[in-house]
Amino acid sequence: MYSSLDSIDIVTQNEETGRKGFLQTDHRSAAEIQREREVSTLFALTRMLNARQAIESEGGPVDVLYVCSEAPPDFLRSVVTSAGGRVQINDEPVSVYEGPIGLPEELADVAFRGLAFRVAHEREASLDERLLSALEEEYAQQPGVEQDEPGYWTRVVELAAVAGELLRARHGGRWAEAQDLATMPFAFRLGGEGASPVTVNVVGKAERFLSNGDRDSLVLLLRMAEDQSLVATEPRPVLFTLKPSDWNARERVLCRPLFDAPARADVPLVVYGEDLPNSFSLFRRGGSRDGEMEALHAQALENLKAISVELEEFGVGRQRMLAVSGHYFAAEKVLDVPFLRAMHERLDSQVLLAAVPRKGLLLLTSALVEPPLAAGFIALCEEQYASQDSAPISPTPLVIQDGVIRGFVQMRGEARLPTESAEPLRPGPPGGLKN
Repeated sequence: MYSSLDSIDIVTQNEETGRKGFLQTDHRSAAEIQREREVSTLFALTRMLNARQAIESEGGPVDVLYVCSEAPPDFLRSVVTSAGGRVQINDEPVSVYEGPIGLPEELADVAFRGLAFRVAHEREASLDERLLSALEEEYAQQPGVEQDEPGYWTRVVELAAVAGELLRARHGGRWAEAQDLATMPFAFRLGGEGASPVTVNVVGKAERFLSNGDRDSLVLLLRMAEDQSLVATEPRPVLFTLKPSDWNARERVLCRPLFDAPARADVPLVVYGEDLPNSFSLFRRGGSRDGEMEALHAQALENLKAISVELEEFGVGRQRMLAVSGHYFAAEKVLDVPFLRAMHERLDSQVLLAAVPRKGLLLLTSALVEPPLAAGFIALCEEQYASQDSAPISPTPLVIQDGVIRGFVQMRGEARLPTESAEPLRPGPPGGLKN
């Protein structure tokens, strides 16, 4: 299947030599391939490069073949050859392409750019932000990858192509090869010659938009790119953001668990960075900030105190609960000790249950209640964690005493009880969290 971008269609092995073959198949006619030149280029590059990357785990010689049902256009032969593969027509002997070839990222840059202009032309629209918003509105309602694989990946590359051209027009730059960021091994590198490169994972954002909707809009990606010019010229407040414990970027950025807890606990990560007008710029590992974790945490705590949030109260008596929202960093107020002490007073309880189920939401209630009431709070946390209203963080309720996280809630048989203790997260040893 020509649109299976994240898999190998067929794996063969020569019994005599032991040599393996990775075969990617394309059953379209030459005319069909030609009609979708840009998409065909990007799909073939992805399938070849991902196959080449898979070879590294094989430990032996492997042939990568692109098998067509009829002779493909010369441009596809060039694309396959540039990515280290060879074209085969059905069972015929493998042909060697001897024409001009370019680097995969150069071919991808041309294809993404051509696709963006094609999309605009087909819709009789200008290549601008309105077109990107219109595409998002149209594609958000379309089937997913399981129901329509070719259509899904075509929508991904069209969104990425249009967003990439808007980035190019505003900031300069080009598409470059980038493994491990998204299914397609390409990202947009901002800036012209001599500029410090900033890599934007446009394809990955397009994939997430089709899965998550507006919270991963590519229009927001444009705003984030605008922020990049501020990082070097205007210092911004240091803050932290909470991420799920299994967040896939945790090895690449400055972060640590919310508190030391057993491995079975789903404890959020505290991730450090700078608060920019439209985005949050993460501090990468291996940079100048590596040895400043405690100082960064102290700065972030002070800046967190200045963030104003909205409080909404539900229930009466012992069933009262507070929902903290109204700000991007509302969930992070779970680390604002003075704020939580005020919540102790408001809920008239020395011990609180707190939860950060998703971005922008902190839930609070008294921990000194009957088990059925605590179970109701836990069920609400799980419901909010599973919702699509904002990015999920953690379903695990936390135990708060004197404004500080002291433990978490775990399952014990049929009851869920606060049984684990934790050191409070605070800057500086002793008692601070280990990296």
